[in-house]
Amino acid sequence: MPRGLERLVAWGGWPALASGSLALGLYLTTAAPSLTWAHDSADGGELLAAAQTLGIAHPPGYPAYLLLLHLWTRLPLGSDLARRGNAFSALGGALAVALFASLLTRCLRREGSAHPRLTAFLGGLLAAAMPTLWGQATVTEVYTLHALFFVAFWSLLWRADGARRALLWLAGAGLVAGVGLGNHLSLALALPGAVAWLLWRREGRGRALGALAGGLLLGLLVYLYLPLRARAWPPVNWGNPQTWAGFRWLVSGELYRPFVFGLSGAYLLPRLGAWAALLREQFGWVGLALGWMGLWAEGSRGCWRRLAFLGSAFALYTAYALGYDTTDSYVYLLPAHFAFAWWAVQGLSALAPASAKGLLDGVQPSVARAVHWGAMALLGASVGLGVVGAFPRMDLRGDGEAWRYGREVLSEAPPRALVLVVGDRQVFALWYFRYGEGERPDVAVVTPNLWPYGWYRETVQHTHPDLEPEGGPLPEDLGALVREALAAGRPVVATEEAVRDAAALRAYRPLRRAGTSLYDLRQP
Repeated sequence: MPRGLERLVAWGGWPALASGSLALGLYLTTAAPSLTWAHDSADGGELLAAAQTLGIAHPPGYPAYLLLLHLWTRLPLGSDLARRGNAFSALGGALAVALFASLLTRCLRREGSAHPRLTAFLGGLLAAAMPTLWGQATVTEVYTLHALFFVAFWSLLWRADGARRALLWLAGAGLVAGVGLGNHLSLALALPGAVAWLLWRREGRGRALGALAGGLLLGLLVYLYLPLRARAWPPVNWGNPQTWAGFRWLVSGELYRPFVFGLSGAYLLPRLGAWAALLREQFGWVGLALGWMGLWAEGSRGCWRRLAFLGSAFALYTAYALGYDTTDSYVYLLPAHFAFAWWAVQGLSALAPASAKGLLDGVQPSVARAVHWGAMALLGASVGLGVVGAFPRMDLRGDGEAWRYGREVLSEAPPRALVLVVGDRQVFALWYFRYGEGERPDVAVVTPNLWPYGWYRETVQHTHPDLEPEGGPLPEDLGALVREALAAGRPVVATEEAVRDAAALRAYRPLRRAGTSLYDLRQP
């Protein structure tokens, strides 16, 4: 072997670099070219518009995500805003994979596992090929960054064990968790396991918990972004959290509270079946078998602290996703899937000859070696075949439905139009083009879905003051707004979904505009 290649193989960082680079290449190759609704990413248009204008996204506000995405979109990458947002997700997913492979390398080397670097590399590839992570890495959403924060928190907790400056590592873990909660509040489900991890220490438990809590509180300061930016009245300004009431409503997620463990008992068994099928889809039969073997191996050799952290994360994220009453709750399983990927690697490592994990105790060394290398080959082949099989449905290079919808509606709207639109997909697509890309500044986009909320009417008034020339508050009745606009000679148009779903608009004799997808509203 050439000396340079030999040094590269011996270098402990190559599994992270290689698996992360391959993941990034895969994700960028299959990423959507612009705005997309694929992989349950309808929120992408709203997130991009909020990041571009430094606004406030839907509850709980996502301050950390918006700040990071805003900084990313300032880079001179030479593509449209949505494409840059998709690339940001790809980068987050690839970094999560790289950090996971790095953590595996360190742990396997510390435990004296056979071929730790190669095993960690396979573990990185296994994580990179998980369809849920892959799908989220091709669209603009918060979940690959959520996975990165979870793995980073886990890695820092592990690094603190036995380190000279353990309290500093724990404070760093707390800081990552606090900022990560500003990306997605479900990162809180990783905290009980972290507390159990620290309580299992032989000494210094109080100081360890204090360091973690101190870093956590510091990281949570990212939520100050919400009231500070709300004062600037950005066009995307959910909850208008300038007041304590608005801040509490936004951050508590009160709007979505009925969905939390809101799944009807009649749907629990089908949801459990879907969960099991999804787990198999992430890892294939080989990875699934190795995962359960690894979980058994961890317990059989008394890795109780690690089991407390990963087991509680796996259980809590699974319970949360199972009980959350939406069709896209599967994305909350990403941390649980990373935990299972860890167990799959531990199962593979436990098959090595003379392994301390003892799965092949008493087996002849030659047979054990054959089983171990055979399992590694099977896992590698399983990952490769999984990527090939999933590629057609993951490949979004030809996806343009959301982009076409937003462009067509805004281009068809008459000058100075009041455009009424309903549905998350449709509303957020128009927000993206109107406020994110800054197209058609003469047009006001209003959704009847949010009109009952005072904060929304105030935001619309500050964004489009010409809707109420006399400066008074906009009417609580959407019909009154339409009447006033028509009386002032302003065109009022509605999308097909708005005409169908918003009962208040039917009195205005909607008439399809020739050659467009919009309906003109006229005085009754």
